[in-house]
Amino acid sequence: MKTPAVLSLLALCLSATLASATMTENHGLHAVPPPGKITIDGKLDDWDLSGQVLMCYDVEALKDTYSAKVAAMYDADNLYLSVHWTDLTPLGNSHDPHYRAVKAWAGDCVQFRIKTDKISHVQSWYYAPKNEPSLFIDYGKNLTTPFGGTHTQLFQTEGWKLSGGAETAFRKDDDGKGYVQEIKLPWKLITESKQYKAGDILNLGVELLWGEADWPVHRFADNLAEGATGREFFFTNIPGWGNLYLESKGNLKLPMPAWQKAMQVQEAQGPVEIAYKLPEDARVTLAMEKFGRAA
Repeated sequence: MKTPAVLSLLALCLSATLASATMTENHGLHAVPPPGKITIDGKLDDWDLSGQVLMCYDVEALKDTYSAKVAAMYDADNLYLSVHWTDLTPLGNSHDPHYRAVKAWAGDCVQFRIKTDKISHVQSWYYAPKNEPSLFIDYGKNLTTPFGGTHTQLFQTEGWKLSGGAETAFRKDDDGKGYVQEIKLPWKLITESKQYKAGDILNLGVELLWGEADWPVHRFADNLAEGATGREFFFTNIPGWGNLYLESKGNLKLPMPAWQKAMQVQEAQGPVEIAYKLPEDARVTLAMEKFGRAA
C-alpha cells in the first residue's frame, strides 16, 4: 500500500495517560463564624464546612489512605479546628500524655503551627490504650524564635473536656477507614493580649502525622505562605506558615485551588485521526508514548 494510510483511535487511548503526582498546595485557610452552638463531640453536623480543604501528599495515589480534610471556625472566645482523617488504622497513637507527650507526634496526631502575637505549637492526639484525648502546647521564645518558651499540657478533665477550657473529641468513621478530630482552642491559650475578630489574619501551618508505633508511617505539611515551598522542617519555618483568614460570614464560595485545576485534563474528542505514509507495503507498529503534565 503506497497511498497514505490513516488510523482512527478512540479518544480513550489518548486520555489514558499517566499524570504526574499531585500534591495539594493550600495557600490560606478560611475560618468562618459558627452557624450556631457548637458541641465538641467528634461530629461535624453543626459546622459550616464551606472553608474546608483537602490535604494530601499525592492525591491520585494516597487520597484513600493518607489524606485529611481540614476546616476552621472562630468566635470571640475560641478557635475551632477540625480534621477529617483518612486512615485505614485509625486512632492508633500509643503515647501516654502523662509520660510521653513530647513524643506524641510519632503516632496519629495533628500539629498546628500558629503565629498570633506569640508562637504556639499545638499538638493534639487520642491516647488509644486509655481512650484519652490530649493536647500539648509548646510556645516559642518570641515571634522569631520558634521554640525555647514555656509549654503547657492539657489533660482530660471529663469526657472530651480538657484543662484550660479546651476540648477535643474523636469519632471513628462508620466504615473504620478514618476518623474526625474536633478541637475547641481558647484564644487565651494561643495569644498574649490580642482580641481577634472578623477581618483579622494570623498564621496557621498544619502538620499531619499517621502511625501506631514509635515513628510516623506518613507525614504531610500543608497550608503554606504564598511563594513558600519548604515542608521538611516546617516546625521551624515560621515564614512558611500560611494565613488563616477570619471571615465575617460563612457559606463561602471558594475558588478552585491551582493544584486542583492542574488535575483537570481536557478530554480528547474522538476518534482521533493519525496520518502516516509508507514508502512501500510493510507491517506497521504504532507506539503511543506516555506523557504527563509539565511540572
